[in-house]
Amino acid sequence: MAHLLYNSAFENYKNQFEEYFKPMGKGLQGLLVDSAMQKTPNTIKAIVPTGRRVRFIQRAITTAVWKAFSTPTEEQHISTLESFVLDVYSKLSLPTKKRVISDAYKLALFQEAVENCVERKELEFYSRDGSNVSTAIIERLADVIYGVKKKGITPELLEQDIAKSSTTDDEEINIHTLHDIVCVYKEYQHLLGEQLADKATITQDVCAALSGKDIHDILLADTVICIDGFTEFTYPECELLAELAHSSVPVVLALEYSVTNGPLFGNLQEVHERLVTSGYKDCDLDAVAISAEASGVIFTPHTSYIRRWLFNTEKEIRNNSFEKNIHILDAQNRVDEVQTIAKYIRYQILHQGVKPAEICIATRQPENYTQLFREVCAMYDIPVNISDRFPLAKSPVVVALFAALNIITHGYRREDLHRALENPYCTFTTNNGTAIDGDTLYNVAVRLRINGGERRRGVVGWINRLENAAQISSRRLEVLKQDLFAEQVEIDSTERQVEEVQEVLQGIKHLQKLLPEKQQKFTVVDFVDCIKSTFIQGLGIQQTIRDFYKHITDTEHYKNDTVRMLETLEQDTRALGELLTLLDEIAFVYSERFGNARRTFGEFVEILEATVRGAKYQIKEETNYGVTVTSIEQTRGIPYKVMVVCGLVDREFPVAYTPETFLGKELPDSEMRHIRAERMQFYMALANNTSALENGTAQILLTIPKYATGDEEFIPSPFVEKLEKISTIASTRISTHHAREQVRYNANSTLWCKDWIDSVSSYDEAMMEFMAKPKSELLQQYFNQQPEHRSITDILDIATTYSHHNQTEVAIRYVLEHTLQQELSNLVNKPISASDLEEYASCPYKYFSDKLIRLDEEQTSTNMLSPLERGTLLHAIVYRFYQTIATELVNDGMAEYLPTKGTAPQPVLVRLNPTEYQYYYETLTRLAHEECNRITYEHPFFELEKETLFGTSTTQGTRKGVLENWLRHELQRIEDGWDFVPVLFEFGFGMKAKQTSAQQAIKVGEIYTRGKVDRVEVKQHPDGSHEFIIADYKTTKPGASLTNITRGEKFQIPLYMAAMQQVWQHDYDFTAMLGGGVYYMFMPPNGKYHQQLLVPNNSSVAAIGVSTRSQSKIPTQEQVQDIMQQSLQQAGNTVQAIAHGTFSIQPQKNTTCTYCSYSSVCRIKELQAHQQQAEFPDEELGNPLLP
Repeated sequence: MAHLLYNSAFENYKNQFEEYFKPMGKGLQGLLVDSAMQKTPNTIKAIVPTGRRVRFIQRAITTAVWKAFSTPTEEQHISTLESFVLDVYSKLSLPTKKRVISDAYKLALFQEAVENCVERKELEFYSRDGSNVSTAIIERLADVIYGVKKKGITPELLEQDIAKSSTTDDEEINIHTLHDIVCVYKEYQHLLGEQLADKATITQDVCAALSGKDIHDILLADTVICIDGFTEFTYPECELLAELAHSSVPVVLALEYSVTNGPLFGNLQEVHERLVTSGYKDCDLDAVAISAEASGVIFTPHTSYIRRWLFNTEKEIRNNSFEKNIHILDAQNRVDEVQTIAKYIRYQILHQGVKPAEICIATRQPENYTQLFREVCAMYDIPVNISDRFPLAKSPVVVALFAALNIITHGYRREDLHRALENPYCTFTTNNGTAIDGDTLYNVAVRLRINGGERRRGVVGWINRLENAAQISSRRLEVLKQDLFAEQVEIDSTERQVEEVQEVLQGIKHLQKLLPEKQQKFTVVDFVDCIKSTFIQGLGIQQTIRDFYKHITDTEHYKNDTVRMLETLEQDTRALGELLTLLDEIAFVYSERFGNARRTFGEFVEILEATVRGAKYQIKEETNYGVTVTSIEQTRGIPYKVMVVCGLVDREFPVAYTPETFLGKELPDSEMRHIRAERMQFYMALANNTSALENGTAQILLTIPKYATGDEEFIPSPFVEKLEKISTIASTRISTHHAREQVRYNANSTLWCKDWIDSVSSYDEAMMEFMAKPKSELLQQYFNQQPEHRSITDILDIATTYSHHNQTEVAIRYVLEHTLQQELSNLVNKPISASDLEEYASCPYKYFSDKLIRLDEEQTSTNMLSPLERGTLLHAIVYRFYQTIATELVNDGMAEYLPTKGTAPQPVLVRLNPTEYQYYYETLTRLAHEECNRITYEHPFFELEKETLFGTSTTQGTRKGVLENWLRHELQRIEDGWDFVPVLFEFGFGMKAKQTSAQQAIKVGEIYTRGKVDRVEVKQHPDGSHEFIIADYKTTKPGASLTNITRGEKFQIPLYMAAMQQVWQHDYDFTAMLGGGVYYMFMPPNGKYHQQLLVPNNSSVAAIGVSTRSQSKIPTQEQVQDIMQQSLQQAGNTVQAIAHGTFSIQPQKNTTCTYCSYSSVCRIKELQAHQQQAEFPDEELGNPLLP
């Protein structure tokens, strides 16, 4: 230390303390250890800046005493200044003691203060029209107001600024903003009243209580107060120290201060002047100059030199004493920076004998790095002790609680219900003990378009909609069961829908009983009890934490996994503890303020939410475990052997200064005070271990990331430049990239980092190094020997970035031989659908991701009908229309049947009569209305869907609907000579159905298949033979062209034609000839409502609707047969390729990847780049697997 400030009572201790605090002295820690070892009668009350240093000194004392005497130490009087003030306050004799509120409840009071000001319409800037102030602004106002309060600025002082500005037209003061600050500040102080106090108020009250009095009566006898390690004091703290100037209790402050160091100690200068004025004496312990050279004055020890010259820019002094102790490393980005630091730390631990607890990674803004270090240190097998204060609002425990509370406060919104039900910390069980399934609820709600929310009557709206849907689904199920032609698949599907709706209905009713209503009135005690019993215990949040601990202890895990899980467990436990503490505080403070006043559940939730937003929690620091990762200010006074300072970029270190616009005025010298504080932080990081820096054993690594995300380039911290100007360390500065290149290609490199910069330090790096080998046989050999080391997706992630496309295929295929080969081989004997074949044809890797490893696609919901839902609705309407006409023909005795075998029901040929249009239209619209009622949902968009179906009639004219247009073109096609008659509808083959015994998959060619044909039409020739056409419904355009089929891109029509040929032979008493296929469109943009496909030129319908120019392209009967056989052969080849595990990344068209959900998995762009490299080898792209 360089400077002592002490009061008169300390004179007798001055000489003793100087020996400890002079340069190269033992400092406070040595003083306290020696005092404990000698068991001196006087008691030293040590006050330090951080709790971390309190614990560090306590451990040092305990260890020293135990080693010397094998006995525990006596009580150690070490605390932070905040704890000291609270301790003094608790011992003061005051008429009434105020309750000290937490930082969390302080934010809740600020929110209440703002709301009160808004209600009284006092705010002129933040709520001009009386509107609510956002949460973010309230939090910012709370920070600003509490900040000025800690500086000793009162509302009255701010009002003086307003009065002064109104008379002088001071443009630097925003009167309206400052007026709002004063209003909220006064209201906040009013809410505190005489019962409550924040920490700043306590400091002020202690100052007032000690004014003119002595602190001797409330401290132990012979106590010496020693304050060490502070770089700044707030105004109330400074006033408290001034009150101790004439105390009979000895007081001494050991400061890093020098009169000649204005640029570094400017903020302490004000403290120094204030305390000297109040009666303190000072003593300068700084080193003296030992040499004077032309280049300047050199000091010893090194910390004195750095303190003197670091930010004095009048001269450049190239001191070469730091080259072996301080190094600068430029990294490519934050990830490269953290990974390089991990390599460096492993080297220090494994090769230099440094214990992990003796290493510290410090940064100015820990939030930018803590998660990275968690992930990377786990990857590099480095134990870490990350000191990070976590926001309570982001804790999984609190997130789970508010997920449940939001159900109530937001009116049972669909998203809130799904989020809560799927939260792993919550368990919603019904009375019979079964859990409410979140996915089922969400899927049913999406299908029924139930959004929830207060505007839609909340839980009551859910129950009404679900009960209505249950009735409609049940009626439909009964109709299907009575329908002889209904598919069993559809019956089973409808049964599942009924069961799902009933399940969700019961779940919602249970939630209605379990959860309180938003407007239900509670006292604060009842509210807190409800949160604890109904939510924390009732929903199993507390039990989930216990179960997680049991899982950790009962299951064997890798050591690092166990450590990480225990850390997660501790985070959850401490978050829950902090939450329970906040609830108790809310109950106590609110009861003190309002007694048993009752508020709605929603209002109390708002108070709890505001309180939680201001709270933080911290996991316990593990003693002598792991590398410390923390903020720079937390390292003060702790002498680490290895110090890494990362994130040295401008605007992060030093933190960018931003004027306080929320205050409405800029406080005097704010910017300069900010810069000085940042400088002091940098100096403290360098001077952390004075003795090690002096004897040459200190290791300090300064790292600078070059790029942020993307191509944005960081600017190095100006502090680094300042350090380079007073030393020669710039000569050893190097980037990670160049360092690795030098070490990799120069065996005789003398770089300071050569022993670790290019080392393989993790399992992943070892894998990458291995993958960089040129021969893919090594890859095959490795996975043959160690297949369990990687999951399929991990292997694919590496393998698809390999240099050449053929090696990628080999790698994927080889991995599959060990994991899925047996399952794939069985696919040859399993049915495959036409859609599966077409998906493989569009991209084999897409089929692999979708059908084999079943990666979930992102689901999106819309208030309009999706294309699939719209198509399903139209299919259902048309199906019911033809089935109704068929039933009426049977009832009227006018039905024509197809001959069948056995007892199977005879299909009815449904011949429509164009003259019966009106009757058909009425029947069609009636059935359509019934189907719409089955899926109706409360949203204006559904009315638009119905208008599209049924058309509109207004004063401006009539617009025909989709159904009317479809029916007119059905009848028009008959009038044009279409002589094929519909007979089978939604006909399933190769599956269980009422109208066919074909329950097993049908073999066509070399494959087995099953499916459902939208419609089959049959023509009876005069000679008694039959011909059939496969009809498929499409919404807007045909599903395939002849070119698509011949290229092996589409399979549906050929596959269905071949399958139906076997159906006729198996279930019907005749053989039918191939008549081709046809697409029927409901909403064709070009007005063409049907299009033939594979209809031979000798067919009676081949030319209907076909232009004269296109008639010459109609294939012959032989060509149709050949095309179908070719398509079946291509389908067989596709099944064989799947069975052999061939899943190359070969999209059929460029547009295939445009809307593909798996493009981020296959990384097609990277693959194309590597293929380009193979074509143009002179354009070096580099191996992507190299570090």
